[in-house]
Amino acid sequence: MKKTRLISCPQSKSTFTQIQNKYQQYYMGSSYPDSISVGSLMPYSSNLTLLDLIAEQVRRTPHHIAFRFEQDCLNYLELDCFANHLGHQLRDAGIKKGDPVALIFNNSLEYPVTLLALLKLGAIWVPLDKDWGAKRLNMALSHLAPKTVLTNLVSSENYPWRQVDLDQLNHVSEDPKTKLIPSDPIYGFFTSGSTGIPKCAINIHKGITNRFLDMSRRYGVSPGDSVLVNNKLAFDSTLWQLLWPLTVGSTSVIPRPWSVYDLDEVISLIDVNQITMTDFVPSMFNLLVDEIIRRPSRANRLSSLRQILIGGEEIDFKSVLVFKQKLPHVGIANTYGVTECSMGMVFYQIDDQLSEPLPIGRPIDNTFVVILDEQLRPVAHGEHGELYLGGDCLGAGYWQDSQKTSSVFIPSPFTDLPGDSLYRTGDFGYMNKDGLIYYLGRKDRQFQIGGNRVELGEIEAVLNRHKDVKQARVVFLEETHQNRMLAAAVLTSKKMTAKDLKFHISDNLPTYMHPRRFVFLSVWPLNANGKVDLAELKRMLASAKVNKSKGQKRSSSLLQKQLAILWQELLSIDTIELNSNFFDAGGDSILAMVLLAKIEEAFGKRLSFSELMQNPSFEDMCRLVNQSQESAEQEKNHLNQLTTMLNDLKLCDELSCVHVSEPKTVSSEYILLTGATGFIGIHLLADLLQHTRAKIFCLVRAKEPDNARQRILDSLCFYKLSMSSTQERIIPIVADLANPRLGLDYEQFETLANTIDTVFHCGAMVNFLYDYDHHRPANVLGTSELLSLTARGKLKRFYFISTLGVFPLRKISQEGRIATENCYPDPYQTPDGGYEQSKTIAELLVAKARSKGVAATIFRLGEIMPHTTTGVANPKALSHMLFKAFSMLGCFPVSDKHLDYTPVDYVTRAIVSIAQQPEWLGTNFHLCHPTGISINNFMGFISGQKTIMPISSAKFRIVLEKKLASESNGLLQVVSLLIEKIKAKSNKKNKIYLDYIDDLLMTTMESICQKKTKKALSSVSLNCPDLDTETLQSYKHLLSTN
Repeated sequence: MKKTRLISCPQSKSTFTQIQNKYQQYYMGSSYPDSISVGSLMPYSSNLTLLDLIAEQVRRTPHHIAFRFEQDCLNYLELDCFANHLGHQLRDAGIKKGDPVALIFNNSLEYPVTLLALLKLGAIWVPLDKDWGAKRLNMALSHLAPKTVLTNLVSSENYPWRQVDLDQLNHVSEDPKTKLIPSDPIYGFFTSGSTGIPKCAINIHKGITNRFLDMSRRYGVSPGDSVLVNNKLAFDSTLWQLLWPLTVGSTSVIPRPWSVYDLDEVISLIDVNQITMTDFVPSMFNLLVDEIIRRPSRANRLSSLRQILIGGEEIDFKSVLVFKQKLPHVGIANTYGVTECSMGMVFYQIDDQLSEPLPIGRPIDNTFVVILDEQLRPVAHGEHGELYLGGDCLGAGYWQDSQKTSSVFIPSPFTDLPGDSLYRTGDFGYMNKDGLIYYLGRKDRQFQIGGNRVELGEIEAVLNRHKDVKQARVVFLEETHQNRMLAAAVLTSKKMTAKDLKFHISDNLPTYMHPRRFVFLSVWPLNANGKVDLAELKRMLASAKVNKSKGQKRSSSLLQKQLAILWQELLSIDTIELNSNFFDAGGDSILAMVLLAKIEEAFGKRLSFSELMQNPSFEDMCRLVNQSQESAEQEKNHLNQLTTMLNDLKLCDELSCVHVSEPKTVSSEYILLTGATGFIGIHLLADLLQHTRAKIFCLVRAKEPDNARQRILDSLCFYKLSMSSTQERIIPIVADLANPRLGLDYEQFETLANTIDTVFHCGAMVNFLYDYDHHRPANVLGTSELLSLTARGKLKRFYFISTLGVFPLRKISQEGRIATENCYPDPYQTPDGGYEQSKTIAELLVAKARSKGVAATIFRLGEIMPHTTTGVANPKALSHMLFKAFSMLGCFPVSDKHLDYTPVDYVTRAIVSIAQQPEWLGTNFHLCHPTGISINNFMGFISGQKTIMPISSAKFRIVLEKKLASESNGLLQVVSLLIEKIKAKSNKKNKIYLDYIDDLLMTTMESICQKKTKKALSSVSLNCPDLDTETLQSYKHLLSTN
């Protein structure tokens, strides 16, 4: 980018000379007279850039989680390598330092990878919003003239954008290596323009680097912290939430699109991810406080927070007061800044001595604020003036607009202060004698709505382009702190309604710039001077109501009338029709949250934000409110269990890892193995004995060591695993996962912690009829104890054997999504089974321990089937019990699904092989068959000479019940109980069972990504075996002779 020259206004030159002479004696850190507030002088390297800060953190914490999105995640090393690959691709496509690149993204992991790739190239990224409207989007693209447009959306012929897909990127360690300096431009954001054309403010490395260094000193965030990205991507505040954590080793959590407007989702994200810091615009913060007042228990789900920043609009004093009372441990900072100056550079940490009004604070390090009068002279303390910003925060001006740049960026007269320019904000304020700055408002026609800067002139310019509009005037109305809106008076000779302008506005302006109220006039009201009477226009718009439409069906039932009152009060409209649309009637995301709260208060029914978004019509909303709810007892049980699960997520909060570095080798001398007598554990023991020289400590439930050893030997014999020559390396330990310290005394526990160097944890309780509470002691508390053992004493590696059942795979498949290896389960969306729920919480504990320095690797397993040679099945496996039952009954429920059939010997060989490759330490892997086998074909093969007939699910249930009526059979009773459990989950009384197999077995392999697993196993030439006759024959023989 050609650097825009920052020039002064000619008429102010002599004034500035006088001011400069007056203040040249002062230096940084002194007490400036009048209204000049200076941040602390904090020197840093003159060559430091944001890329330097991130690169250092990647080096320090390569395996810490950098980003989470839904159930997916990226660690620092993956982020860096993917960005390298994308950077090389873009460089090959002609992108170079200084080139503008437009970004149009939905929330995703692709977005931060793209930012880092462009950062490495020195290109200037400019986020745009797909919801701006086609004409405004085209206007921005035309003005920017980007070298390319990057997106994760599906491109159309009209927009041939370049796709960014994480699945198409590889780990590339070579950096693109572009030389960057602090004055290089880094990013741009479009802001509203008074002429109707949005302008793009460009910022430089120095500004964002200084801001991030100040935040690191100010808040002391560490790798254990998590930051929630709580703004839309086209809003510049997202940058600190996305990129600052990368400079301190923390984790950024990216929500789903529109989740930032869904208060339930925001609270859930904070709770589940143990968010310690985030950002709120005041309008959403006010709603959060209202929610806490209405439902005090909500405050408990925010307990992980330590600090929140509030900015973008004026803060509400009463809301802050209530929040501080409910959550006194959470710090609140009132922030002020502009897009042109590195997001924000004035902070005020609100203390317990609250008094109204609240100041916006003092400048951050290496920056300053001066308050000047109309003659550009500093005003005295307490006097009002315009805020000017200076120092290491200033951007480079507006893209390709030197005239606008020179009108707001002017030379600084303060030679002893950082920087050589000032930014004229257009904001009024004053400073008290303590140097605290107070905000008074705008001097022009610019406002903040939902944290977005809005120029009324831009909206008027769009309205004026409509063929039937002679002239338009837009005003800002604030009826309550929750109901702030834009309203438009339109001069026209035609008979018009708001609907006539809807399409025109939507095509040219983002939703937050849409007027919600209109009046249509043939002549302007004039004041005594013959000018348009703006005060009268504002009064007319404040009292205006939406016109009643004709010929539509009116609401009539009591529920409809009650809900209509809520709409009328909230939207200031007279009449509600059944087909009225909440958003067409003037609603927005903030008012939607208010409506949800009022519905709960009036009807006792809590709708979700997504339900309202999907059902915005009045009739649909009435239907949702009227729908039957879960019984109070069911809801109570569900909430109690969820509360237990969420509390268990805190089990590792106090975990402290003695060693922060990772093991330099993956060879093992002493291995701890849990679950050694189980199906997977005994095969894993055999593999470890065969492929390592380590001594293996096996935790076994038994009365004494001899009994424990015999149980291991019996299991080896049962599964036909001959290990006689290596048995002396097996060291049995009498223990129990369900007991504190694994049932060991303190001395045993500490000795073990100081002896072993590797943990393979595959022990677990598995009972598909039991709930979470039954599985919790062994599966959750036991995992917590093992992590505690791993974190103390000798440096260790931890390998956790989990299950793909932690994901709601059927839902993921139906939504066309993929469960990648990076992702993590969501405790709010776990499958119904107690086993899967317990493994979900256990896995999240392992992930948390990993963030605290434990070198943990996770293996998620699918449907594990018999050994390809021995054919011996797990007698307790649900799959094996079902196949035995089908064989016994001579029939099975026909299915078009494919069964995951992953031989156990392949699984354990894969686990040991990956564990011996140091580059994959701290990664997640999926071990399942890539294609599976048709269930119908599989049943046809194993039936052999004995025919097992395919029948419908409904008929199968009849056959099963008849068999049970004629004879008592434990196996068939278990199958019947499982089917009844499925039935109980359904709210339909006469459900036709079409998906037993889908409910009982894993049949959704197409939704499971194994990219990393395949890559890790390719280096040892290990592939999942084909499901041919040779592979299946041994199991077929077992079933036929059993």
